[in-house]
Amino acid sequence: MTEPENATSGQIHATSIMMVLLLAGISTLFLGASAAYLYTRFTTGITAPYPPVLFYLNIPILFLATRHLRKVRNLGDALGDPAAPRHLAVTLVLTLVFVLLQVIGWLLFFDAERSIGSTQSMSYLFLLSGLHLAHVLAGFPFLVVLIRRQKRFIPDLLSPPVKLRRYVWAVTLYWNFLDVLWILLVILLTASALLS
Repeated sequence: MTEPENATSGQIHATSIMMVLLLAGISTLFLGASAAYLYTRFTTGITAPYPPVLFYLNIPILFLATRHLRKVRNLGDALGDPAAPRHLAVTLVLTLVFVLLQVIGWLLFFDAERSIGSTQSMSYLFLLSGLHLAHVLAGFPFLVVLIRRQKRFIPDLLSPPVKLRRYVWAVTLYWNFLDVLWILLVILLTASALLS
């Protein structure tokens, strides 16, 4: 995914730098937590629970949300297209469904008499999935701002402002990153449970 063109070629925009730093920070956080989980899991021999079934259902939901966000990004110069608000609204609704399913998955674990601190591996499951949820929720306001900015955009003879295209690019990149992170997280938790 490439960043939209800058007004002046050859320069790196601050948005690109901030996105790289943000994604590097989130990656470091998840790598550290995952390494701590694996270290604890294999040095102490704790058993690992399988992730809730709803965690697996969340994978296609995230993909659908990102697919609709990419459709907005692919509109490019036609961001004033009437389809853009619809795709953004679908992304917003799917994100809410993702959050709801993750919370329900946690509640089902609590109903099974498992609690956050019942075992170390349960604590790590809640920590890792909670970190991801926190980052989804942190991205939510930016998605809402994108919807508001897109609604204010009035198509005319000029293409959409570079700033709006850059914002669409940044939000889409963030959502794609969260997709990959969720898949890796579910794979990590499932593989760890299989090795128990």
